Amino acid sequence: MNEVNLADYPAAGFGRRLGAIFYDLIVLLGIIYIAWIPWLLVDAFVEDMTSLNFLKSAYLLGVIFLYLGGFWVTGGQTVGMKAWRLRIICQNGQPLNWQKALTRYLSACLSVASFGLGFIWATVDRKKQSWHDKLSGTHLIWCPDANTKN
Repeated sequence: MNEVNLADYPAAGFGRRLGAIFYDLIVLLGIIYIAWIPWLLVDAFVEDMTSLNFLKSAYLLGVIFLYLGGFWVTGGQTVGMKAWRLRIICQNGQPLNWQKALTRYLSACLSVASFGLGFIWATVDRKKQSWHDKLSGTHLIWCPDANTKN
């Protein structure tokens, strides 16, 4: 993936962000469904699962991070972002590394935990950045040209 000049691309609008999130949620539901299969086996053999609830949650959050982070690091776009022609880059125009992806993911968890206020912030921010964009030093840009090279 090449370096991108932020001035060449507009910031992603709120509607496009929501569209990409919706697409990715559909994909993630399928991935989580498959990733949950090992826990069904554990449930069958372990009687007291309350002690494993934290482990289950951590496992699923890890699966979600591997999906999102993997796409962010390898191409700057998840499936939903690709469909809506969005791309995530660092402030210097470089692609994300795993450390930036983890920071963005954990910050996005904070945005979700605050009842979505971190996402809604992008509607009032001058640079159209959400909380997790600001905290991770990233930008979500719109690439209107479908032939843009990644």
